[in-house]
Amino acid sequence: MSSLDPARAEEVMDLLGEVLVDRDRTLLVSLHDFGLARRRCDRVVGVKEDRVAFDLPAADVTDELGIDLYRIGV
Repeated sequence: MSSLDPARAEEVMDLLGEVLVDRDRTLLVSLHDFGLARRRCDRVVGVKEDRVAFDLPAADVTDELGIDLYRIGV
């Protein structure tokens, strides 16, 4: 969704959610929009340098975790 404007990204997330609403399915998305991930996903897994940096419920993901995730060279 990196090439979508923010409103279209929200619409796509809505559509994906509608497809899964009555199914016992899990949706895995790869996002670079940290805010969108925190707003729209139940869990957020941060991956940095091929390692899981954190795997938490979205409500527990802090701004600091996002800053650390995208910090280069650390």
